[in-house]
Amino acid sequence: MLNKLNNTVSSMVYYHQPIITVYKENVKVIDIALKYGYETPESFSKAFSRFHGITPKQAKKEGANLKSFNRLVIKIKLEGGNTMDYKIVKKEAFNVVVKTREFTDKNSTTGIPAFWSEYFSIGLHERVCGAIGICIQENKGCKEFKYGIGCIDKYTKEIPFDFEVLEIPTYTWAIFKCVGPMPNAIQDMWKRIYSEWLPQAEYELISDYDIEAYTEGDLQSKDYISEIWIPVKEKQLTNN
Repeated sequence: MLNKLNNTVSSMVYYHQPIITVYKENVKVIDIALKYGYETPESFSKAFSRFHGITPKQAKKEGANLKSFNRLVIKIKLEGGNTMDYKIVKKEAFNVVVKTREFTDKNSTTGIPAFWSEYFSIGLHERVCGAIGICIQENKGCKEFKYGIGCIDKYTKEIPFDFEVLEIPTYTWAIFKCVGPMPNAIQDMWKRIYSEWLPQAEYELISDYDIEAYTEGDLQSKDYISEIWIPVKEKQLTNN
């Protein structure tokens, strides 16, 4: 039993090495993306920017501010500390009605919260409730991506002319439960997904749609519940 535990710890330490430590070496982005379970360099760059707040290119500059998790987190988890509450669910295709806007990795951190504030301040939520936020992955080589606010089509009576209808394909989703006041709870969970869950999971991301689902209630309550949905597929084992 002890040997099994030691092997588990060794594996977790390896997979939880900060991505930036590898990246600052002379390694191509595509090689790092594949190493950490991403399908494309673009999806890796987006995940990197979401977690660190800067692009991989900016991280190469001397003095760049970066984030990482101390390995002590592993010890805390094994002793019964905070766990990630998630489930794997297959969902058939569905449509969403959303108001979209384009962002870049550089302006999304402040731009998306401002978009949410504007959505409610000008009354768009009275036409289509703001139950979800959806990130549409950019095409390969494109620096901009779309982010939409809205809801699943069955929850709105009509589709306003300035909104879009997006068809979300049938996917297997990893759905993570977030508990706590917004926006910290959901931002913290995004960090944990990329830094803790993905490196050791039996699944890898599908570069398509990411969804944040919100419930009714007090967004500043410590008991407020939201969810993050990411499309995934099982990792393909390779023979070395």
